Amino acid sequence: MRNLRITYIFILALICYSFFSCKKDSSSSSIQVTGIWSHSRNTETTQISSIFFNNWIRIHGNGFTGLQRVYFNGTQVPFIPIYVTDTDIIINVPETIPTGSDVADQTRLNTIQLVTATGQTSFEGFIFRDPDKIPSISGISYTMPYAGDVIEIYGKNLKEASVITFPDSTKGTIRSANDSILQVIVPENIDRQKYGRITIDIDNERYSSAPYMFFQNGIFLKTFTEEAMVAGGNNGIRIYSNPADIAALTGLQHNPENVIAIPATKTDIPVAANNGISGNFFKFYAYKAFNTLIEKNGDIKGTTSIENLAIQFELYMPSPWTSGAIPFKMNKNRSGVNYAYLYNITAWEWKKLVSGGVELNPFKFDNGWKTITLKFSDFPTLAMSSLKDYSTSLQTNGFESLVGYVNYDLNEDGHTPQAVKNFQMYLANFRLVPLTNLE
Repeated sequence: MRNLRITYIFILALICYSFFSCKKDSSSSSIQVTGIWSHSRNTETTQISSIFFNNWIRIHGNGFTGLQRVYFNGTQVPFIPIYVTDTDIIINVPETIPTGSDVADQTRLNTIQLVTATGQTSFEGFIFRDPDKIPSISGISYTMPYAGDVIEIYGKNLKEASVITFPDSTKGTIRSANDSILQVIVPENIDRQKYGRITIDIDNERYSSAPYMFFQNGIFLKTFTEEAMVAGGNNGIRIYSNPADIAALTGLQHNPENVIAIPATKTDIPVAANNGISGNFFKFYAYKAFNTLIEKNGDIKGTTSIENLAIQFELYMPSPWTSGAIPFKMNKNRSGVNYAYLYNITAWEWKKLVSGGVELNPFKFDNGWKTITLKFSDFPTLAMSSLKDYSTSLQTNGFESLVGYVNYDLNEDGHTPQAVKNFQMYLANFRLVPLTNLE
């Protein structure tokens, strides 16, 4: 009987041992990631949701003992065993892992996978960032569009954009996307009186344009009858203010309210002899135009640095722009290459080919009106100053300003100008716009 009791106790003890032993094994096979933390000597440790390449992170959780493999975005990455405990993994993010659309299996995008001897787990929503793929916006094709118009956002690494937001918080529709250009349809309920930045969302980060979208407070030439216009200074141009007449010119549904046509009628423009202007231009006093804005003391003030400003205007041509330039002359008496008071606007370009030759890349108006942006910093040798000081210098020098069309090798870069058939261009809404937030 005693032996039977001992045997029973032994069996009971064995069962209890087996139970607790199995419970311990089950616990050790449970892997969980609870968060990702920064790990740098130079910064305070914080919980993070993204990281750039070549930085260290700490993966926190439990069950990491027996770690065998680590995957970032589906790609296996090396780890150092002595940097692994049951609750933490300190690991470097290598620059060899794919990101964005380069991840072969998109279900593995923004994931961390851990595999141990007893199981595996996946942590989702952590973004690996390639510094060479940081998105940026360099410009916008048309900054005064209407609902339904198609605009283009220019920049770098744009193709992953998911949301386009206009200054009034309405969302645009992405029509097409690649790394350098986003085509966006302007929303139907857009508020054109609300100016500011266009923003794009990519991988839970927001990137923005300069704050000049729909900026109308800086318009200084709209009707082309303003006091700033030089009396008798127009030559070979025509001003249109009737919407039906403007629509007949452009063939477009949406147009600016007032348009100046250069030349007055469609004309063949030969290559100019002696580097002369075509004879089609209008003149104005830039200092009078700028002083009008200064006196309003609105968003743009006399104290605003011209380094933070640009000149914008709308441009449309019925045919692609292939030759010639629009000289923006602060001093009408100076021609030739760019200098402090002259900038020759040429949106077309000659592209160098691998073969050694060149190829003409026309400036096209497929989606309608374009906005030309001319920064004051683009004028060579122009000293940056306040708008008031700059305007005063123009007035002191007695400069008349001029905008027109020329067709010769104006920048002396050796390309061959071309005669232009049936030429006419339309311009509108000359204005100053901010490149940065205004004080």
